[in-house]
Amino acid sequence: QLALILSLTARYPVLYPVLALFLGKEVFQCIALVMFARKGKVLPGALMAGKLCTTVLFSSLILLVLFPEIRQEAVLGLTVIDAGFLLYSLFSYVSAYFGRKSCLTDLNQE
Repeated sequence: QLALILSLTARYPVLYPVLALFLGKEVFQCIALVMFARKGKVLPGALMAGKLCTTVLFSSLILLVLFPEIRQEAVLGLTVIDAGFLLYSLFSYVSAYFGRKSCLTDLNQE
């Protein structure tokens, strides 16, 4: 995903917010994983929000690859959609790690 976003950002600079959100989400997930793994806690698997975000992101990025002459208005629309799903996924993972109803399980139970 990162390679595709980086490549397309060169052609469509409007994608820079998507790149920033993607990097922020991935960095958060890496830090949270390490932080909680040291305490013996992990998420049991990917969240549905993350899977949905991946599907939407790949779909829109593939559209940009297949249709390089797409109108800028369409690119902006895809950017807004991608940003929305990235934010939804990020907040879902923040909630899974730090929310009142945390989804974390003990490493020893698996």
